[in-house]
Amino acid sequence: MKTTEETDRGTKREVQEPAKVMVLNDPYNTFNYVVDTFQRILAKDEEWCWVKAYEIHNNERAIVFEGHLERAEFICEQLLRAELGALIV
Repeated sequence: MKTTEETDRGTKREVQEPAKVMVLNDPYNTFNYVVDTFQRILAKDEEWCWVKAYEIHNNERAIVFEGHLERAEFICEQLLRAELGALIV
């Protein structure tokens, strides 16, 4: 489903819902750090976090959240503050 959102500049853009947060692989963060960060920010169990960490490692990226745009933006911001490469797709 597409929704229309007003941007900071007063223009409108269409956003595909559900919004998705993608995390990108990097050569800096350890598996343990990524798993701990996912558990803290995404409130997922340890097994899910390990599966996603390996998916990111093997595929260079993984979707870690799907849902409403506002929640996706919040999660993406937290992941970026934790120095993980994240973006909304």
